[in-house]
Amino acid sequence: MKLIPLSDFVEKYTPPVISDNQSSDVAKLLNNLKLISNYTKFLKQPLTLGMFVPVDKHGSVLESLQFCCSGSDCGCMGMPVNVSCQEEIDEYYEAQERVLFANAVTIDESPYKMTERLMIDLKHPASFRIYNKFTFNDGRVESQFLPNFSKNPTVEYLVDYGLELTPSALEAIGIKSRV
Repeated sequence: MKLIPLSDFVEKYTPPVISDNQSSDVAKLLNNLKLISNYTKFLKQPLTLGMFVPVDKHGSVLESLQFCCSGSDCGCMGMPVNVSCQEEIDEYYEAQERVLFANAVTIDESPYKMTERLMIDLKHPASFRIYNKFTFNDGRVESQFLPNFSKNPTVEYLVDYGLELTPSALEAIGIKSRV
């Protein structure tokens, strides 16, 4: 399911509830009201970086797991080569579960002059930068989430971009994901 305006969500999840079985109608109506309430709360959440990419408990972007092969045909036994222990693998997968928007961003980690940089842009024809992080040679780190916004936008701000919701997001709303 894509992120949609609340009015469209209400229209989609409140079909006419008229049948001969009033108790069933009441149950459907209550379920629909719960979904609408959950979606409203979902839309009102302040945006965080972890909604777009896996982040650690400090809010730092986790590097994607990298595999040198597709199986056990080399010495790595199909294990990621850029982590040093099982806890790092678990941390990445747990953080990945918390991401709410599927394939919503592009990440640029190319070096620029004398700094390391990490820039994350929303994937959309009218893309915009959602995160900057610069690590300078002297050790200073400058990072900014949503650099072009003076106030803290909520998830609702993104409804015009038609972002695909992850199974975790659907679960938070109360919709069983269709796999």
